[in-house]
Amino acid sequence: MHNDEVYTRRHVHQFNMGDVEDPELYAAGPIYEWQLTDMGKWVMKHGLDPTFHTHVNPMTYGYVINITAHITDRRWTEFLLRWPAP
Repeated sequence: MHNDEVYTRRHVHQFNMGDVEDPELYAAGPIYEWQLTDMGKWVMKHGLDPTFHTHVNPMTYGYVINITAHITDRRWTEFLLRWPAP
C-alpha cells in the first residue's frame, strides 16, 4: 500500500538477449531506450519500484530480461488499454 492505494507487481516489458558475459551490463542500453518510449515514460511515472529481472533462456543459450513495476489496478487497466498484449 502506498497513499492508501493497493499496488500489485505487474510484468510491463520483456526482451531477449544473446549469450553475453555480463547480462546486467548489456541490458542497461535496451532498458534505457525503453524508458524513453511512451510505455517506459508511463511506467516510470505511474509505477512504483520498477525493477528488472534476468533469467537464463535455455532454448537460445541467452537471457530473458523482464521489467516489473508495482501498479494499481486502475492504472493497470489503463496500461492494458494503451498497450494491449499481443
